[in-house]
Amino acid sequence: MTSHAPSTAGLPTPQGVEGTFLHNEAGAAGPVVAPEEETGIRLLYYWHVILRHKWKILFITFLITVATALHLSTQIPMYQATAVLLIEQSKSKVVSIENVYSTDYSSQSYMQTQVELMKSRHLIEEVVRAERLDQVPEFNEQHQKKRANWTQHPWMPKWVQPYLPLLPEPPVAAQDAASEQNNALRFAALVNTVMSRITVAPVRNSQLVSLSFVSESPELAAKIATSIAQSHIDQMLEARLKMTQNAANWLMKRMDGLRHTLEESERKLQEYRSSADMLGSAEEENMDSQLLSTLNNQVMQARTRRSEAQVRYERFQALMEEYKNHPEDLPIRDNPMVDNLLKDAAKVSMQLTELASRYGEKHPQIIRVKTELSEIRLKIAKEAERTIAASKHDYMITVQQQNKAEQQLAEQKESLQEYRKRAFTLGNLERDVQANRQLYELFQKRFKEAGVSEGMEPENARIIDPAKPPQSSFTPNKRRSLSIAVAFGVLLGIGLAILLESMDRTVQSPEDLELSVGLPILATLPKLYASTRRPISPEGMMINQPNSPYAEAVRAVRTSIVLTIDNPPQIITVTSSIPQEGKTTVSINLARAFHLSGEKVLLIEADMRKPRMNKYFNLDLETEGNINSIGFALWSTLDEAARQKVNAAIALLFPEQGDRIIALASQFDRLELLQPFLPQSPQWHKLFTAAQKAG
Repeated sequence: MTSHAPSTAGLPTPQGVEGTFLHNEAGAAGPVVAPEEETGIRLLYYWHVILRHKWKILFITFLITVATALHLSTQIPMYQATAVLLIEQSKSKVVSIENVYSTDYSSQSYMQTQVELMKSRHLIEEVVRAERLDQVPEFNEQHQKKRANWTQHPWMPKWVQPYLPLLPEPPVAAQDAASEQNNALRFAALVNTVMSRITVAPVRNSQLVSLSFVSESPELAAKIATSIAQSHIDQMLEARLKMTQNAANWLMKRMDGLRHTLEESERKLQEYRSSADMLGSAEEENMDSQLLSTLNNQVMQARTRRSEAQVRYERFQALMEEYKNHPEDLPIRDNPMVDNLLKDAAKVSMQLTELASRYGEKHPQIIRVKTELSEIRLKIAKEAERTIAASKHDYMITVQQQNKAEQQLAEQKESLQEYRKRAFTLGNLERDVQANRQLYELFQKRFKEAGVSEGMEPENARIIDPAKPPQSSFTPNKRRSLSIAVAFGVLLGIGLAILLESMDRTVQSPEDLELSVGLPILATLPKLYASTRRPISPEGMMINQPNSPYAEAVRAVRTSIVLTIDNPPQIITVTSSIPQEGKTTVSINLARAFHLSGEKVLLIEADMRKPRMNKYFNLDLETEGNINSIGFALWSTLDEAARQKVNAAIALLFPEQGDRIIALASQFDRLELLQPFLPQSPQWHKLFTAAQKAG
């Protein structure tokens, strides 16, 4: 049962109480809760759920923990041993032979490559064979079959095992036949099992690698982990030694070919030198170059002499043509004889001039002088012709000398070109010989280095911390497993509790009611039980038993309503979610509580279907189903309205019902409405609207 002032909401009544009073401010259609308060309410709700179902949660946690403990007790403990290796990415060599075979130690992938090599199948197969793991009971197939027999488990008491049947074993002959056929398969399965128990991981920011192995025996785990690490180191050394041997063999084969190539190139060089008559290409080329330079100078000199002779000859020819009538006037000074004759001709000409001034033309002296002058001129002409012929002869000689020099120069150039061709071929042969000799010497040096380094390969990996037998088991981790089981049980229990709570729509406590409707509880009323010794009507508790707990609870409700801080309500509605929860009892006692405090109270019963106030107050109403409420009457006086009979369906059509409530509220200090919880009905809506206007 719920009391609103004036709005209401109904839920199933908590067991053990008569009713619960909730408070909501007038004019509010529902609870207004801030987001922070709503979060707090939800957390409080979950906390109450956990407290309510704590024994269920503890029981589920106990079951899961016990089941986990039983499962852990049947598990065989496994031990993990770890060995630590140092893998250096760079290692100084005894001799430098990286050019023959090299590994990129500076690469980031080198460490990962080493990790994968430690987990390689080939390495594990060698360890399995070396340690004879097929003979170890842990990895033996027949032993595992016996262990699979549930009667042989460690947790089975020894005094019980003799009385339990064992699993049948196959015949020995069949076992031998199957063993012979499946040796390879069993070995492969054994290798797979060992590989699955290996864990290799590089240590971050270091050159260390941790290698772990898991086994039922601590000693075996340490032994296998160390064996795998040592086998990896041995395998790396063998691989490097094999690489050195392969390099040496390859160098030897290559040297044989290089030696043959060098000898063949030297033979070709010697044969070409003999056939071309060339001892040294560089020396002979220098000699030919010097000779060519000398011939070139001679050609230049011959050309100069020829040019000078040609100029002299052409000048003499021009003078002879110019002075052919007066040869004595030739300006030839290069020939002393001509020069002397010219002087003689000049003297004779002067003598003739002197004689001509004294004698006549036919004078013997003049004739003699003229004859002498003619002879001199004839000599001059002949001598000039000889000079011209000599210059022509000199000119022709210089031309011949020039031609000869040019011919020698051309021949020398051709010879030099031919020599250079032969020198180029000779140079190629010499370079081939030199390259073959250098390559052969380099391979010979590398072959010696490979021979020296064989058997002296440094280790780039070594065991820093050998594996030691562990003191505690690796799996199962009982503490962690039990902790997880407890946590899982608690979470599962809480989840189931929340699920059950969400499926249960009943209210189990006042706190549930507050969380459900979001309204504070004003007070709770104790449940009244019928008593044959004290036949007191529940409606008269405030008068007949004013000191009873029930009366005190009603007065607490009155006090809570009156002391409402914001807006003390004038109109109070008493309702409940289901019939016969005590609405009439509470409303009558609450009205009397207000009346005893000196207030003028009007109690209105708005239950049109099953009214009960008429029975308590002995009102004479003939027919049930009529409206027995003053608030819904349409008559002018209250006395008249109390006795009238109006059909409920017709009363719902009267628009004056809300106005009547407002009018009545002005005449009384407190109005108390008693009606069922019908929030969807027009009657409830009219009452709620009227209460808002009046309150």
